[in-house]
Amino acid sequence: MSRGLPSKKALAAAVPVAQARGQVIFLRQYPGTTCDFLISEPCGLTVVSVKRSLRIRASPGEIFRQFYETLTGIRSAEHPPGIAREFWLWSKYGTMRFFWIDGAVLIEIDRQGVPLNPPVSATIASQKDNRANPAGKKADEPQAGKNSAEPEPGKNKFPEKNPVPGAGAEPPGVSGPAPAPGPSGLREPAAVRYLRKRAKERREAKVPQAGPGPGVPPPG
Repeated sequence: MSRGLPSKKALAAAVPVAQARGQVIFLRQYPGTTCDFLISEPCGLTVVSVKRSLRIRASPGEIFRQFYETLTGIRSAEHPPGIAREFWLWSKYGTMRFFWIDGAVLIEIDRQGVPLNPPVSATIASQKDNRANPAGKKADEPQAGKNSAEPEPGKNKFPEKNPVPGAGAEPPGVSGPAPAPGPSGLREPAAVRYLRKRAKERREAKVPQAGPGPGVPPPG
């Protein structure tokens, strides 16, 4: 199941979500293609790969193990600088989940591209790291305290000095409004701040500028 299950229904469900963010540009499919379409947004381009999942509520670490070849293919694909990479999942019950790929990190986002609060992420291991693991042990099994999706007891799973507070993560498939930033003095991870900046630029680009009211003569 590492390649995922190709589904026209998954792509059909993803298109309206993508169109709400910007112009959708479909890509021609050929052997080796890693993405299904592009989203042209005011703040830049995003390439998206959509897959069908039988376990839509799995953790990011389990999702990485299920779609290892797809995720590593998206990471290794050559794109011009500044293009974001996203991975979307769809289940036969209509539920969807969205992830942003930032180098070796898989970050869960909502349908507007805003990271969940608190952030939910997992580290994407490389082929070299998998071969270095001892025999009989899963190649990408997360370990507590070593770039794992599960934190070591008593420690936060993000390597920032000031962890991001918050209650539970937003339920999968339910996308709400962009969460408010944390209290002053607490700094979020760089990848999360970048996603929030992109979402803010999208919202500002969609708001038309107010002109003079009726009956107000133009200046001069």
